[in-house]
Amino acid sequence: MVQKSDKWMTYAVGCLAALLLFCGICVLGGYLGPFKWWTQGGPAAASKSFLSQDPTIKEQIGDIKDFGLFPSGGFNEVNGEGTGRLLYSLKGTKGEGRAELGLVKHKGKAWQVVAGKLTVGGQEFILKQGAMPPEAPPEKAPEGSGA
Repeated sequence: MVQKSDKWMTYAVGCLAALLLFCGICVLGGYLGPFKWWTQGGPAAASKSFLSQDPTIKEQIGDIKDFGLFPSGGFNEVNGEGTGRLLYSLKGTKGEGRAELGLVKHKGKAWQVVAGKLTVGGQEFILKQGAMPPEAPPEKAPEGSGA
């Protein structure tokens, strides 16, 4: 025969498990949505496409096997325009390196790489010659501020 205290303990454990499952789903959903965008969408997609096709990267580290879990750097997009920098720790079939890319997005267009370099064993290789944009677009002065 099941005692009252055993039923209470069963309900308590069941409720705790349900609560933990619910919290886990909420945290995972809140984390994976932005994480997926940061690692696969917009600027990350443009970066990975550029890096995968670059002949200097293929020559220095081979075909890319891993872009690292999470790129560092940052980007900002406001009203369809943005700038940013992303840094990747790359693992290729022939070696490893670190890539830094500058990206720009113009209104109505996709993100594009405008500058880039690869560092392998302390040696730098230019992937794309251009000015490295700031991580965030410069703030515009309010009209009439005299700035």
